[in-house]
Amino acid sequence: MRKIFFLAAVVVLLALVPVALAGGWATITIDEMPGQLRAGEPWSIDFTVLQHGQTPVHDLGNNTPVEPTFVATNAATGEEVVAVARPDKEVGRFTLEVTLPSEGEWAWTIYPSPLAGEVQYEPLTVLPAAPVVDAGPASARGVAGRRLPISLGIGALAVALGLVPWLFARNRQGQQQQVSVEESGH
Repeated sequence: MRKIFFLAAVVVLLALVPVALAGGWATITIDEMPGQLRAGEPWSIDFTVLQHGQTPVHDLGNNTPVEPTFVATNAATGEEVVAVARPDKEVGRFTLEVTLPSEGEWAWTIYPSPLAGEVQYEPLTVLPAAPVVDAGPASARGVAGRRLPISLGIGALAVALGLVPWLFARNRQGQQQQVSVEESGH
């Protein structure tokens, strides 16, 4: 029994060695939680990584950068998206840009790799992709169908405006002929 307890303790301690070598643990403070998301549309999130919950950190020295890793899983399909955040100029600040490809509920977290610590955030509800407006031939037919009444109206207006001077000229000519007839005494 002592051997089993001893082996279990060794296994637990060995599991903690990478965390100790990496500099411990960290927390992630998100500036603003994502709002409404649509499938296929990119979004970004800004956050701060705090080593031991207090000190903003970009790297742990010895060429060991902090690389916060976003992992999201679609609850219905099992589809997974992984993205690594890029560091900002301010120490400890990161920006993550990601696109969730399908609608549904997505469980997500950000690991402050290589530090320990993660928070399971509230699931993201991703809406269906926004409808795409087709600019192809079908849309052109729809527009052309609307152009016909407009074209007819413009054509009728042009004809009417062209007739106005002709009608005035004809009316004037008729008046002149009537004056001529009255002067001749008929």
